[in-house]
Amino acid sequence: MNAIIIEDEPRSRNVLRQLLAEYCPSIEISGEAGHVMAGVELIRSHQPNIVFLDIELPQKNGFALFDYFPNPEFSVIFTTAYDQYAVQAFRMSAIDYLLKPIDPLELQEAVNRVKKEGALKQSNQHIQVMKENLKSESKKLGLPSSNGLVFVTLKEIIRCEASRNYSLFYLSSGEKIIVSKPLKMFSDLLEEFSFFRINRSHLINLSFIKSYTRTKQGEITMDDGAILSLSDKRKEAFLEIVLKH
Repeated sequence: MNAIIIEDEPRSRNVLRQLLAEYCPSIEISGEAGHVMAGVELIRSHQPNIVFLDIELPQKNGFALFDYFPNPEFSVIFTTAYDQYAVQAFRMSAIDYLLKPIDPLELQEAVNRVKKEGALKQSNQHIQVMKENLKSESKKLGLPSSNGLVFVTLKEIIRCEASRNYSLFYLSSGEKIIVSKPLKMFSDLLEEFSFFRINRSHLINLSFIKSYTRTKQGEITMDDGAILSLSDKRKEAFLEIVLKH
């Protein structure tokens, strides 16, 4: 597989090149570019399988690449320095990324996903969702489905329920989406957006709580009619958050 690196910092390009040579020997570097337009020319001339794309680039940021390739025939693995909001947006948009300094094992995993899945091709929709998540208050979440990805706004999600290694998403439209990812993955991601893990099996959107009953167990009734139990361990934190909410 051949690859192109689009990265403006020479040191970062060198590090990535060395890591690929040592840990991903099947990847051949066809070219390197320091900005988007040079990267566009390299892609057109070399037709790479993978593009390693930095976000912070001079003149135009990395997302501008997709103005020239709206539905690319190559896989994209983003590289980024740590930024809490950028990383959060990547995760919510279901886009693959590598955090600098790049971990060799994470690099191997990302490359192996490209090989295994045939591509990590990012459609124009992925990128638009990513841009929206970086600047908009109306965040969207990419949910892996049997046919690809379904993007839903957080304000559509009433609750999420664990079902073994799957998660069930209940939406305000009445639709239910089954996702082949564990609930913990979503609770870690969503709890700062008015979602709360009330027990081992349920993550709820606090905006859809209809009532709370102070029984021995503690019962929460959601707008969709679901009656859920609040675990003792989570009761104090729940009541504190709800009073603030």
